[in-house]
Parts: sequence; structure tokens; C-alpha cells
Amino acid sequence: MAIYKRGKVWYARLYWRDRTNRRHSKSKGGFKTKNEASAWYAQTKAKLTQGYDIKSNPVLVDYYWHFYKTFKEPKLRHNTKRSYHTALLPLKEYWRKTKIKDITHDDWQQFMNWMGERYAESSVRMFRKKYHSAIYNAIDDGIIARDFTKRITVTGTAKRTRLDKVHMLTVDDIKRLITLAKSRRRITEVSDSTNSKGNICDYIILTMILTGMRIGECLALKWHNLHFDTSTIDVHHEYDPDSHHLGSVKTPSSYRTITVNSQLLGILKELKANHTDYVFCASGRKLPPTRQATGNELIRMMEDLNIPTEAFSNHMLRHAHVALLLHWGANIYEICDRMGHSSIRTTLETYGYLMDETKQQNTKLITDNFSKLL
Repeated sequence: MAIYKRGKVWYARLYWRDRTNRRHSKSKGGFKTKNEASAWYAQTKAKLTQGYDIKSNPVLVDYYWHFYKTFKEPKLRHNTKRSYHTALLPLKEYWRKTKIKDITHDDWQQFMNWMGERYAESSVRMFRKKYHSAIYNAIDDGIIARDFTKRITVTGTAKRTRLDKVHMLTVDDIKRLITLAKSRRRITEVSDSTNSKGNICDYIILTMILTGMRIGECLALKWHNLHFDTSTIDVHHEYDPDSHHLGSVKTPSSYRTITVNSQLLGILKELKANHTDYVFCASGRKLPPTRQATGNELIRMMEDLNIPTEAFSNHMLRHAHVALLLHWGANIYEICDRMGHSSIRTTLETYGYLMDETKQQNTKLITDNFSKLL
């Protein structure tokens, strides 16, 4: 043990050898008393004995990215990978070259407050979850001994989010979109942006509205997933736009079988004339159209119908499907199962606003029926 005084302050230095017998040391100074220096020495030695890497102190941003590349990226879906990239941006902007051991609980709360002024609360919570996974891993690695992310308050900006800007489709909008897709559908491949006669993307749009499937789940469909005898569709994969291969669905609960009407299957059967393995694949092609091509076609259709398109995406068609289910009186359990959610809570958090829209209709129905009893 090396504890010594220099001037008016005390210093402590700890020596140890690694598995290769290489000698290392760690020191700290500025203690007012010898007892404080001794206490630091004892605590540091105890951490070393417990397996903590007391020498390592990586930059937080670098450690987060190393954690993602090592433990997360190999098994993630395309969209989830993008979310880790997105979460990296505020981390780099705020922390820069700050090392992980130098961050305190107060520092982390200030970071959360900074995030709350710039992002919606849902985004802050999503980022926070990713950051915390890396920090928990740093604890397991022995880099830090204390979790500075505990008891953190999460806030979010009141500014409009992307979802706030979207004109959610009304039931009338959805019906008009279905009618247009049916009338203009063609089994040919996607052509240029000026095409107004329709193409194979119209079949995808119809299927998403009438099943609630994600775009990746639709593009992954092969003919053996469609069961014309039982009027069902198996959702067992997602199409990966990076590898152009089939990948796993978003969550285990997304692995499901959806009951559909025979009319939709009859329309999809038209695509068998293309003689392809994938359902949504034009003749002479080996792969389905891209997500972007489908999205562009959807926007053109909405513009033809004078439906606002700001911030709209393919994924909003899942919201359209839930709007139809609620309009027809489906209960929350049925919706949860059909959408492939792991819990009703997820369904309520995602589509709760649609249920608020039906509240007035239900209230009128209830009061009218009670009136009939009196």
C-alpha cells in the first residue's frame, strides 16, 4: 500500500498484477486526511478483488456503440438497428468525449432533462432503454460499480411529434382507399413515378389495410403462407430489405395466423399468374417491391383522393386497420391478438387515441339503449 502526503494533501496508489503478471497501478490524490486516502485505497482494492476493471474508463459514446455492435446488431431487425443509430445522435451531441466513470446520478438526470426539451416523452423512454442496457453491461463488465441511471425522471416536449402531424384516416377515407386500390390494381411491377394506372403495390396496400400486417410481414409472404381452404394467412417472417432475405418477425407474439375474408384471398390469387415464389412479386422478378416503392404508391393514391399525406407512412395502415376493427365493434383482446402484440397494454398505448374517437358513438349507443328500457 502506498499512501503518502505531498504538501497539504494526501495521495494513495494501488499496485496489482494481471493474469500475464504485468504490473499496473492506479492512484488518486487531493485527500484532506490520511484516513480518506486509506478509505479510497480499501474501496478500490475491494473492487479489484471482486473482478472490477478499475483501470478501464471508456468514453460513454464509444462504449454504447461497442455494446450495440457486439451484443445487439447481429440479432436485430432492420428497423430496430435504425433505432439504435438514431439513439446514438443525442448521446454524441451531449456527452461527446465524457468517460463513463465520470458521470454522476445528477449528470444523468440533467441529460434526461435536456432530452425532454427536445424529444417526445415516448422517444426519450425509447432512447433511455437502449442507453441503460449498455450501462448495465458496463456494471457487469466491472467498469463501474454503481448504477447512476436509477430513480431518473423522464419528461418530453409538448411540441408536435411526427404522429401529431399525421392526418389519421377516417373510416370513409379507408373505404375510398380500398375502392381505389381495387379498381386500379395490376399484377405488373412498379414502373416510374408518373404511373397512375396502378401496379402490384396496390395489392400490398389492400392487404395491409384488411389484415393489419406490417409492411415487412406483407413483403415476406409466400404462397404457402396463404390458406385458401381456411381463409387464413400465416405471418411467420419479415422481409429484410438489407439482405433481401426473410428474417424473424418483430416479437414472438408477432408470429401469428390471421383470419381473412375469401374476397381478399380471391384478389391475391390473381397474382399467381406471375408464377413467383413471393406473393407480391411481378413476373420475371425474384424479389418483392421495396418499402419505398409501396410508400410512394400509397402517397399517390392518397393525393388522388385529396387525403392529406404529411408525415404519412406505410405503417399508418396498421392504424387504419384498427380503426376499422373498432368501427365494427371488435374488443381489445381481439385487436391485440390480430396485431401481434405481446400485451393489451401495448395495444392501448399505441391505439388508445382511436378508442377515444369511438367513445362518443358508444356513449350514444348506451344512452339510447337505456332509454328504451324506461
